[in-house]
Amino acid sequence: MAAADITQFTQPLSLTPNLLRAVVAGRPDDWLDRRHSSDVFSPREAVAHLVLCEGYGTWIDRSRKILDPNYAADTDESVSEATLLASRTFETLLDEFEALRATALQQLHALSLTEADLQTVNAAGTCTVGQLLSTWVAHDLYHLGQMFKSFAATYESEIGPYQRYLNLPHFN
Repeated sequence: MAAADITQFTQPLSLTPNLLRAVVAGRPDDWLDRRHSSDVFSPREAVAHLVLCEGYGTWIDRSRKILDPNYAADTDESVSEATLLASRTFETLLDEFEALRATALQQLHALSLTEADLQTVNAAGTCTVGQLLSTWVAHDLYHLGQMFKSFAATYESEIGPYQRYLNLPHFN
């Protein structure tokens, strides 16, 4: 069976490390620690979250588990965003994400997915491999957007009457 065209997933996923670095590198700490809403990650926490998801058995392991229900992921449940933030500099987290993403994309290519594989449903019958990969892309985009919203909130007090046009700080 012919390999599936997975560029719809790999192309945006390959851009995230450079986009992420462009968005957050060189920002002051108060920007990196700001939240546009109390129930979301700060940009710094979002970077740690992306590292956690990339390196500790999320996307590729879940794909493998759908394709082979007997696959046993080697995950470390003790790692959290707080653990990563306490043990690494922000620059190290960015570097780590970049390296982990490169490895994950190599692993994704090595799966040699077919169109049938993309339609394979998990054991619970709730998610296909294609849906999981789409979620991976959307997850990246969501957190990048979240960072931009937090940065925009930095200007909330200086916007004046134009705030009504921006819907700050509520960001739907």
